[in-house]
Amino acid sequence: MTPLHTYRLEKYHGTASRHRCPHCNRPRCFTLYVDAQGRPLHPTVGRCDHESSCAYHYTPRQFFADHPTLRPASPKASPSQRHSVATGRPASCPTPQRLCTIPSHYMWRSESLNSHLMAYLATIYGRDAVAQAASIYRIGATRSHDTIFWQIDINGLVRTGKIMAYDPTTGHRLRNAHGVDWVHARLLHSGNLQPGWTLTQCLFGEHRLALDPHCQRTVALVESEKTAFIGSLAFPSLIWLATGGKSQFSPQKMQVLAARRVMLFPDIDAHADWASRAACLNGICASVQMADALTAASDADRLAKIDIADWL
Repeated sequence: MTPLHTYRLEKYHGTASRHRCPHCNRPRCFTLYVDAQGRPLHPTVGRCDHESSCAYHYTPRQFFADHPTLRPASPKASPSQRHSVATGRPASCPTPQRLCTIPSHYMWRSESLNSHLMAYLATIYGRDAVAQAASIYRIGATRSHDTIFWQIDINGLVRTGKIMAYDPTTGHRLRNAHGVDWVHARLLHSGNLQPGWTLTQCLFGEHRLALDPHCQRTVALVESEKTAFIGSLAFPSLIWLATGGKSQFSPQKMQVLAARRVMLFPDIDAHADWASRAACLNGICASVQMADALTAASDADRLAKIDIADWL
């Protein structure tokens, strides 16, 4: 367990130790609070260098006051009761109720624009815009230039990462040659996660909700991670989240959207299914609206099963 008092602002050791501020959005000006091993507490916990124009400073004490369930356990707690919020370290998962997470240093080390998808999108939206969005969503890349879409929950804990390959010239997913792979599956296979580790998914981009605690911005909910990322480039005023699949539109995942205004953007072949599933949002969200951007799609588009990203 990392005691609260051991978190300190990260010492400067090059531009890699300075990040994009979650408040003013300027790059290389944000210093994170890290533990003795240099592991950050949360992407929003730190201080902006622009003290006059921004003055953002979110301390570990404030973070744990806002998220009391994540407060470090007392030294008297048994090992099975301890849980590291800084790393999400899955030391053990003795019961199904225990939330198993992935140490965040895997995510930080993977952050990169060096994937085929990011390179393709940079030709459309520009490298600076893609780099900014990739930093917000913590997009990673593998050595083979596949894209890692990390699932980070509203408390900043890393649930897993979905690894997908894309064609560098079209931006389309390589469905035949490559399937979907998962970071947790690779870590389990390599012995870097404890046996018995179990996956509990969250919405892709869910961590962005923590930066809008008063529910002022509308949430745009889509199916695929790529679609959410492209949506954030085209319409950055919305908070774009993804379920990660048609079947992943579950009541459990949707609880995090309580009291929020939500706009649903289903794939063109999933409109009726999502309209039915959206019933679980009634009484939870402030409002729920089904977007009609694809209702006028052509027969060819319907045959191709386009989504809002294709339309954009």
